Amino acid sequence: MEEFDYSAAQKEFTRVMIATGNRLDREWPERRYPIDSARITILTLFRLAVDFHDSVIFLCYDEKRNADWHRLYCLTAPPLNRTILEVMVSVLYLLEDLETNIRLFYKAVWREKKETIDHNKRHYAGRPKWDEYIALTEQNAAKLEAGLITSEEKADLQKILRWPSISKVIRRLNGQNPELVSFIQYLDDWLYRELSSLAHAQPLGFMEMSGYFVGQHDLDAFPVADAESELTNALKMFRTKQMWIAMTLLLSLASEMEIHFRFSHSQDLTFLWTMFNNYSDIPKEIYERRYAQVLIP
Repeated sequence: MEEFDYSAAQKEFTRVMIATGNRLDREWPERRYPIDSARITILTLFRLAVDFHDSVIFLCYDEKRNADWHRLYCLTAPPLNRTILEVMVSVLYLLEDLETNIRLFYKAVWREKKETIDHNKRHYAGRPKWDEYIALTEQNAAKLEAGLITSEEKADLQKILRWPSISKVIRRLNGQNPELVSFIQYLDDWLYRELSSLAHAQPLGFMEMSGYFVGQHDLDAFPVADAESELTNALKMFRTKQMWIAMTLLLSLASEMEIHFRFSHSQDLTFLWTMFNNYSDIPKEIYERRYAQVLIP
């Protein structure tokens, strides 16, 4: 495939992402979903994904933009892309049953807050600064608890489900929506495992990353020009792949918003998919896997 010039698509891509966020904010279907926390949560998750995407593009797009730039900064992109994917799967899970799952979301928040408070009390109570911090977190947890947490749940935190990881989303939705489960499993197999390995510097990810930090004494055995050229090309391939992952995941998330809420962006989104598919297999495979069938009603 021919090389892609991101600047040619940046204006239209940005316009569609801004429009999607604005529609979520200003045209939320209140009659369908009267719970205001649902609007705030979906909107915040979408805009967080946009922010993470923008960070990846900043890190990877042009390594020569200023004197302080270091070409290895792009190696921090996988944790950001991993988070975009986690946001996307959380949104998919929420939208499967928004009224029910939005309550599960905030119950899980309360449980984590309560567990943190209990932990801090056990280990740090009696220290003035910690006591002040614990009191503040208790006040915040109490505000969230009202009207959300039952007395039974308060007495036994195990009655509150934790917010699911991607693998647990697959298990929870298994049998309810086979097509969606298959798509999430595909994302997990194809993207999430690799991104997690790179993000956590697990052995396989470490092996891939270590090649970019070879010391000069290791390069002395090779012609300097060849070693430098190989490193430059390898980093370019890495940057390009991470950019495509970020753009594809954010375009997927915007497409999910369109599928669920029908904001009349399907033609714009299809145009972007078609453009991207001509340059990379990453968007092409995801588009053919899901959005070619469901984006346009």
